[in-house]
Amino acid sequence: QSIPRGAMIVRKGDPAHSMYFIAEGEVEVELAHENVKLGEGQFFGEIAVLHKTLRTADVRATAPTKLLILDAYDLQTLTKRNPEIGEAIREVAQSRSELAPAERHGDMIEAELEEPASENVNET
Repeated sequence: QSIPRGAMIVRKGDPAHSMYFIAEGEVEVELAHENVKLGEGQFFGEIAVLHKTLRTADVRATAPTKLLILDAYDLQTLTKRNPEIGEAIREVAQSRSELAPAERHGDMIEAELEEPASENVNET
């Protein structure tokens, strides 16, 4: 999916059905206490998908950006076939959750990829 500079990709508090991989460009994750820039090869949106919670931050494109979108069902399938990918995503999600505990909604439990979010909808 191609995203123009300045476009909002994810809004804090929205339901999460997908995570995003940055193929090109750059995004800014707007947290309560700081903004974090992510670029090519990085991903975002995993926390809410893994924990089946609402989005924890706003994310905006800071440059023309191309995203690859992986919905919760496909994430489940991918990680069953490649457990090391699931573990790597869980580790990043855990690290991000620990760095910004104020951004979390409610009690976050151990990430379980075996049960994806209830809806299988690609976000656009």
